[in-house]
Amino acid sequence: QGTPIFIAEGAGKIQLSSLWVEKTAAVQKIAVYGKVTTELMADLPQLMSYIQSSLMKRLSVKMETELFTGLGTGNTISGAKTLATTFSAGANALAINNANEFDVLDALALQVEVAFGTANAVYIHPSTWSLMKGLKDSTNRPIWKDYVNENGVVNYAGMNIFTSTAVTAGEFIGGDMEVLHVLFRDALTVQIGLDGNDFTNNVKTIIVEQRLVQFASANDTPCLVKGVFATAKAALETA
Repeated sequence: QGTPIFIAEGAGKIQLSSLWVEKTAAVQKIAVYGKVTTELMADLPQLMSYIQSSLMKRLSVKMETELFTGLGTGNTISGAKTLATTFSAGANALAINNANEFDVLDALALQVEVAFGTANAVYIHPSTWSLMKGLKDSTNRPIWKDYVNENGVVNYAGMNIFTSTAVTAGEFIGGDMEVLHVLFRDALTVQIGLDGNDFTNNVKTIIVEQRLVQFASANDTPCLVKGVFATAKAALETA
């Protein structure tokens, strides 16, 4: 509360106040396990490496999905989509002729800037990006090709464009991604041991697990924006 102002010499100053509310976000565990016979472990160490890599990949895919879409209920973490603010056309509402996905990204960056953030990244589904790559400018040149930076990443409206299957096709989420905080309570661990009747079955159990939490300050969530391209384009399109 309160707004800083310029004041006369000797005049009273404006008091600013911030409200802090204590909240908690539980650290959650993500884990997966697989079983392999002791004979395979002895004869094919390469296969063991493959099995471990496969389990780690499956865990990583699930973790990425939860970081984007987790509901923050039960044993799930709060995903970016749950924490984000819905897209608003703002000053560009009903003002753009033939609005396309790149116009949506422009409006997204403006929404973040107005919320005192710096838009730096946006995530979309690979199929959505494939469609966007087909958008042409007035000279029939693909729009995206003019925005490839020195690292080979497409940067539009100040945002690096990334693809992830964790984002639903036709949707987007992005903005100032630095407002999201991911804390890993424990490092990724791989353990091999006996479980249940493993000993009598000549089997070993491989467990891969990690504990983490994701959160964002309520003051910063307006800098993280989610939406559906079709809905956003309609909100931008001239009446």
